[in-house]
Amino acid sequence: MDGETIHHRKAQLDKEEREHLEDVVTEMRDRVEANVRYQLEDAGQTQISDGGVSERQRLLSELAADVDDYKQLATDISEACDEVAADIPSNWSDRALSEITTAGYQPNPKHGVAINITPLAEKSIVPEIVEEKVL
Repeated sequence: MDGETIHHRKAQLDKEEREHLEDVVTEMRDRVEANVRYQLEDAGQTQISDGGVSERQRLLSELAADVDDYKQLATDISEACDEVAADIPSNWSDRALSEITTAGYQPNPKHGVAINITPLAEKSIVPEIVEEKVL
């Protein structure tokens, strides 16, 4: 690296990316919870001979041992978000322009006239007066 201190920063994902990531995390959490419920119900909470430890307690112990794996998964997801964030411009107008031009020209009304007209002005598709008055 260039000697600068690395600072943690939040990933700058657009709404769709953020919602997708939230959906993935929610689905993972739901699957883990369903798996725990299934294992606890399936175990029937029977006593292990002579040890006096219920099957439920044994399963909870195993799950607790896996917490580090889940924490590592969360760290991996966070690092992946940081990598994505590094590729996303921090300036809103740059992100908006990128959004409407990445897959060809696809205007987005929520970004307003100035953002949607900028690529057209850059290619001299609209009259110069538009660039002078609008941009």
